[in-house]
Amino acid sequence: MWEDLELTGSYEFLAEAITDGSLVCVADGSFIKEMYPDICSAAFIMECSLGRGRLVGKFSEKTLAACAYRGELLGLLAIHLILLAVNKLKPTLSGSAQIYSDCLGALRNVEHLPPHRIPSSCRHSDILKNIMIHCRSLSFSTVFSHVSAHKLDHLVWDELTRPEQLNEQCDSGAKLAIYDVDPNAGMAAQPLPLEPICVYVDRASNFASVRDVLANWRVAGMVFIGGSIGTMLRYLLHELFAATYEFPTSELLALTFVNLFGSYFLGLTARHPIFDGERRKALLGTGFAGGFTTMSALTVFIDFEGLSPEIALMLFVGVVCYALGWHQGRRAAKKRAPND
Repeated sequence: MWEDLELTGSYEFLAEAITDGSLVCVADGSFIKEMYPDICSAAFIMECSLGRGRLVGKFSEKTLAACAYRGELLGLLAIHLILLAVNKLKPTLSGSAQIYSDCLGALRNVEHLPPHRIPSSCRHSDILKNIMIHCRSLSFSTVFSHVSAHKLDHLVWDELTRPEQLNEQCDSGAKLAIYDVDPNAGMAAQPLPLEPICVYVDRASNFASVRDVLANWRVAGMVFIGGSIGTMLRYLLHELFAATYEFPTSELLALTFVNLFGSYFLGLTARHPIFDGERRKALLGTGFAGGFTTMSALTVFIDFEGLSPEIALMLFVGVVCYALGWHQGRRAAKKRAPND
């Protein structure tokens, strides 16, 4: 992110411009799907409107989640990280910085970040979490403004405002960052600055703070405990049926009982209000119901005995049982809602 920086003047201009409110920061992103479908880029300019100095940067990122919107967010992230670095050097710094982007969605998401947690399912949550965790407590204010893009399509350079001119330069810089990519060179995905943990899942990196990791371990522990209890109870029921009936009747009855009851209970945990909460669902739904039911034993039974009408009926009724539990839980939730 910091390999291609151009500085005019001294870095001290950043703090001085923040103090008197003359720091103008503009970022823009780019994505050329036809050339590189897994690469997006960003460029940013931080300039003192009084002429003290100017900092320009551009970079690209390889990710399966590449898109123009991610490029816009990366540019805003770069600006925030530099502002954070200035604030670390001068902890009592006061003043303001003006931040511009031509992407309203990126501006709004960065300006109105939630106070504590961003869901991992949120698009590009790794970038937003980085800004939320590290850059929310700056000692000076940041003012976000939208700047119109591509104004040179119908105006001449001198007719543009300074933020519009800087946006045009950022647009060119972001495109150049993509054009500079060597298609024959291996470009590995890299974690973002200040990411303590970075796990790549499906199409995107998932950035987690230490608190997130501990919370996930607690949820995983609940799944383990619930799964252990459910598996042990299934084993005891299997032994009870085996002591009462001959094989394969005992096996068929045991599989039918655990899978039908487990499917119903799993549907119930999905909607019933008494199971609200991530840990309760992990313990009783994913853990207990997941361990109590078994598709592996059913598959082995089918391999030995073949797919009989009874097994086919069990599979169908299992879906019905889940739907029954789900609808019963929803009715309970609706009854409880007016009293909340």
